[in-house]
Amino acid sequence: MGKLKEVIAEIGNSREILIAGYFNSRTGKKINKLVVGPYGEEAVNDNGDRLIDIFEQNSLKILNGYFQQKMIHQYTWHQDTQELRSIIDYIIARQTSDLKISRCKSV
Repeated sequence: MGKLKEVIAEIGNSREILIAGYFNSRTGKKINKLVVGPYGEEAVNDNGDRLIDIFEQNSLKILNGYFQQKMIHQYTWHQDTQELRSIIDYIIARQTSDLKISRCKSV
């Protein structure tokens, strides 16, 4: 997570940020929060908590949780034999971005 902090700091506040990637984090879902939206999964782990802290400090949000999707498009990792699934890949943008994002889903 240290490298992520460095990259965000290097970009600064004057430019847009759009980050897509595998974060190996589970950030859960929250209602009326700026970083995590209401349409994520239930689970949160330590990496997810750290990621949320970084994004809160830098006014970023995890877009995945702000768009309601069918289950097949929501989860980015699954293990079918044990019926396990989670969201570990995320799309990140500024909370006050001028980018017009209409949906965010895994395919």
